[in-house]
Amino acid sequence: MEVYLELRGNRWIRVTGRLKQVVVSKGRKSLRYVLVGETVDKPPSTNSWYSIKVPASRLNKLILKLTEENTGHIVVFEKSEDGEYVAKTESMEALELVRKTIREVLVSKGKTMQRDYSLGEESLKQSNAVGKEEG
Repeated sequence: MEVYLELRGNRWIRVTGRLKQVVVSKGRKSLRYVLVGETVDKPPSTNSWYSIKVPASRLNKLILKLTEENTGHIVVFEKSEDGEYVAKTESMEALELVRKTIREVLVSKGKTMQRDYSLGEESLKQSNAVGKEEG
């Protein structure tokens, strides 16, 4: 899956993979993953986008999981005005994959679904009504 991420200053990167780091703290070793990417002028545009709000606190883990998927879909993460991110996809199938991955990431951390990130049918309808834009 191709993943594009908006950084500060309206800069964009295309995430190409991950880098594994071993961190030693107080005599304990742990693994940490860092995103690896390349700078791009802007993300690709399509005729329509489907979007869903994503918690910024789990964004790196979400992107790491999405880059492992080999589906050929494009996902663009844009910053919203409230400091969170919006995941935009070109198809409903890709949006469902993103929603499923968000659910896995939130549940694996032991967090419950918050109202803002509700991944039920109501959220999907809202996402389609608001998130479909001209490219």
